[in-house]
Amino acid sequence: MDLAADRRTVPVTLFTLMSAQTLVVAGTLSIPILAQDYRVDGNPSSSWIGIYGSVLFFIAAVATQVSARLVRRFGGFRVSQMTLAFAATGLLAVAVDQQIGLYIAAALFGCAYGQSNTASGSILSILDLRIHRNLVFSAKQSAVPLGGLIAAFYLPLVSNAFGYPVALIGLAVICLLIWVASEISGRLVGLHVLRPKPMPVATGRTPHHRAVSSLVLVFFVLASVQLGFSVTYVGILAPWLDIRPDMAATIFGTAMFVSILLRLVLGMVADHIGSAPVIQIIIFIIVLSLSLLLTSTGGGAAAASVICIAFAFAWNGVLLSEVARSGAPPEQATSQAMTAFFLAGACTPLIIGWSTGFELGLTWVIASLAIAASLALLRGLLPGGFQRRAN
Repeated sequence: MDLAADRRTVPVTLFTLMSAQTLVVAGTLSIPILAQDYRVDGNPSSSWIGIYGSVLFFIAAVATQVSARLVRRFGGFRVSQMTLAFAATGLLAVAVDQQIGLYIAAALFGCAYGQSNTASGSILSILDLRIHRNLVFSAKQSAVPLGGLIAAFYLPLVSNAFGYPVALIGLAVICLLIWVASEISGRLVGLHVLRPKPMPVATGRTPHHRAVSSLVLVFFVLASVQLGFSVTYVGILAPWLDIRPDMAATIFGTAMFVSILLRLVLGMVADHIGSAPVIQIIIFIIVLSLSLLLTSTGGGAAAASVICIAFAFAWNGVLLSEVARSGAPPEQATSQAMTAFFLAGACTPLIIGWSTGFELGLTWVIASLAIAASLALLRGLLPGGFQRRAN
């Protein structure tokens, strides 16, 4: 089947991949978003939410190591469906049992999140995306802030009306419905039989290996901001910034909406001028907004939060597009990049949760993130940094 010749392929593929990843992200963020209502052994959210995020993303990093093998065996489409099953099971577990279910959910969400990008990257790499590669990757990656948007608005609304178990069960049912819809749509264009093309096994440090490795630092730093804020913003960072609890989820949801638009716009811009300047602009704005968070409270902190979170969620599509076109086997290259991504997520929430017990703890963490992002920006500006050629 000629995937590039079928006009239905790209939109159907995007629907299938985006819907799965959207719900995986929504499930992952369900506990942090409901942090004000959810308690473990009566402890305040800051005592366990960092551990929850770190366990989740550590398992995601481990799952990423086997994701390429699973994609080669079952295909990206089936692995993507598998992530929906993991997410639904995790949501049901935490809805049934508030304590043990939390850790079961962290493990299942980690497995789902760790598989999703490798699965989708293997499918998109087979399509003919030479003209609009950054736009398509950014559109697909818009599933991440879209999942955050759903979690930020749907979960508090339903939880306040019917309780958090009903909200979580409802999201699990949606996961199962999307699984059925993806099965139907996937069969329309043959995604269920799609497998990545065999790639020769490379030995030593090839130019492709070096191209992917050069992006790992940027992945790690930007993921530290993105995943650190996504897991801890509502329960830890917002109170520290003097933002009312009832406003924290709204601010996070607003940032997710802005990030969706940013991803699409920046994807189109990157297709015309290249990904390097786009990534540099994103990092610069993240550094600026992190600096503002150190000196702002109340309304100023809310505005800086929206800017910081929106841009912290806007870079994935452009950077993953760079990884996919590096020339390395796509499922292996994506797996390597996402390992750095999830390891950052395993570290930052734990550090943020741990630092709340120390004077100037969160000030030190945010300042460190700003310095790290500045170094990543400097690395990209140096010779041999980001690739300068247009896509």
